[in-house]
Amino acid sequence: MFLLCVSLITFRVLSFSNSYIQLSPRNSAFHLIVGRFVGSMALLILSPNLISLIVGWDGLGISSFFLVIFYKRNKAFNAGLLTALSNRVGDGLILISFTLGAYYSSFSFVPLTSTASFPPFLWLVVIIAAAFTKRAQVPFRA
Repeated sequence: MFLLCVSLITFRVLSFSNSYIQLSPRNSAFHLIVGRFVGSMALLILSPNLISLIVGWDGLGISSFFLVIFYKRNKAFNAGLLTALSNRVGDGLILISFTLGAYYSSFSFVPLTSTASFPPFLWLVVIIAAAFTKRAQVPFRA
């Protein structure tokens, strides 16, 4: 269902972009970057293991950086650097959440009600913070 939503949004972005960069010589480069972004999102959504999830996660960060600096202006470059730095924070947080899950041998939210030694609230907070940095939510935006 989420992949269908991503596909619909991608179709709208590409159809809208044709109206404002149709005559640009970099039109195909923009479509290629958007395609990489969508491919990374699909890999993230459909990933069967943690390695492919990290590849999709990092692909989103890299392609979002190139989308932000697409017009090669000073303001866009500064925003792109801020995007890259916040994505690196998110990458570190997602790796910490994987480490916590592996250390406590649980990647499930079911222990929220049990008395296990695993601190699921901490794990949930780290994953949400990682998602916030990836989406540049408050306080990770300028």
